[in-house]
Amino acid sequence: RDKGFDEDEIKLAIDFLAEFNLIDDIKYAENFISEYINRKPAGESKVRAELFKKGIDKFTIDDAIEKYYPKEDSYSLAMKAAEKKMRTFVGRADRSDKDKAKKRNSLVAYLRRQGFDWDIIKRVTHELMGNE
Repeated sequence: RDKGFDEDEIKLAIDFLAEFNLIDDIKYAENFISEYINRKPAGESKVRAELFKKGIDKFTIDDAIEKYYPKEDSYSLAMKAAEKKMRTFVGRADRSDKDKAKKRNSLVAYLRRQGFDWDIIKRVTHELMGNE
């Protein structure tokens, strides 16, 4: 409708896609979750937000997250994301506690933006940075 197509054209296109099983929000969400976290490790809330941006309804998102998001791998996904972020710190001097705190805060903020839960973020930052 937004692109100026009339109702008959829209119905024809939808019928064609449905005939070849190309309209399936659950299947789309499943594939999206799998591909998204393989490309860019992310927490459940980030994946949820990305699916919502794609126009998937809340109930479908909830079902897809429940079935297909690898909750047991959240820690390893967060660790993978954190290690990637830590590579950007290479070469930066750690002369003061202020520099170390700045790096820790940067890592925490990055992981938070990626949608990881606070408990996972604490575990990952503690493992990678200790009590710096």
